[in-house]
Amino acid sequence: MTVDLYYHPASGPARAVIMTAKCLGIDLNLKYVDLFAGEHMKPEFLKMNPQHTVPTIDDNGC
Repeated sequence: MTVDLYYHPASGPARAVIMTAKCLGIDLNLKYVDLFAGEHMKPEFLKMNPQHTVPTIDDNGC
């Protein structure tokens, strides 16, 4: 099973999640969020994460 990780490479917390997942052997489907273009403010992202922050994890809607 693959977990979707919405991230931005400049995000320290996102890098920590990526490193932890790698150590634990968890496959991540990395989905780049362009914060400078405002992708984190789009309705589909806000529905998933109302706080509009990265990293955001989507594990089949959980």
